[in-house]
Amino acid sequence: MAWTRFRRCTNEVFIDFNGTEHVVRNFEFFQGSHWHDTLIGAMDRSNSLFGDQGNDFLSGGNQNDHLSGGWGIDTIYSYDGDDQILGSSFDYVDGGDGIDTFYYRLVGPGVIYIDLENNADNAYDAYGTVLVSIENLGGANWYDTMLGDAGDNVIETFGNRDVLHGRGGNDTLDGGEGDDDISGGEGTNLLIGGLGADTFMFETLNASDTITDFEVGTDVLDFGSVLSQADLASLELNGAVIDRTSCFNSSALDDLYFSFVQSENGVEIFLNSGKTVGESDPLVTLTGVDILDLSVNDFVL
Repeated sequence: MAWTRFRRCTNEVFIDFNGTEHVVRNFEFFQGSHWHDTLIGAMDRSNSLFGDQGNDFLSGGNQNDHLSGGWGIDTIYSYDGDDQILGSSFDYVDGGDGIDTFYYRLVGPGVIYIDLENNADNAYDAYGTVLVSIENLGGANWYDTMLGDAGDNVIETFGNRDVLHGRGGNDTLDGGEGDDDISGGEGTNLLIGGLGADTFMFETLNASDTITDFEVGTDVLDFGSVLSQADLASLELNGAVIDRTSCFNSSALDDLYFSFVQSENGVEIFLNSGKTVGESDPLVTLTGVDILDLSVNDFVL
């Protein structure tokens, strides 16, 4: 492997800071300059392209590339392969084919709002960012709101209070450190709260989620959204009972009852229209949790 730093490189022609042209070949690692750079990688091998400063154009190849626009308003294209792309506000990013991950670059404290389903809603420090054919998201170390789409998404954040919502598909959501709000949406989802007091939210019965690190007495299971669609919801657990009654009597769902099963993996929680466990998959499984440790205080109805 080789590394070079330059002002602009395309079609194997390297133009240095004095405007002199050089021919370069077989470089997989490129770093641009403070100017507006054009970096085009090889199609048949993995590339690592770093735009540095300026409004750069980066183009990867058909392998697994690492592409970083740096500061400035950058345009980034990748093609086949599972690519990792680092960008910021006002960048245009097209992941192409493969399973591609976009990481947001943020220097210092900030707030990020990214919506894979609707670029027009991207806001705050992510205002103007356009993401096309991006499957996965990685946040900054501050306050992130990251929303998936109808496909399978992996969304990971790292610190402070974040909001993660998978929408459709079979998603993996990891809140990292901080007190996070996490919702898988529809599908079979893997939810990881990380450190902090996390709230896991459930908005539909068309899901079967697994929470790998639910901490009894610290984390919370919030069923308020899905239960708002029922006239009556009833939870009985370890001798305590909570009932919730709708005020509107125009509900889309029948009366709903919680059921609990202790399995080898942990506690399986069902939400059905009858008082017995149905044949459906559990709405959520709490890995490594003993049912006797749970209380009604772990639930929001």
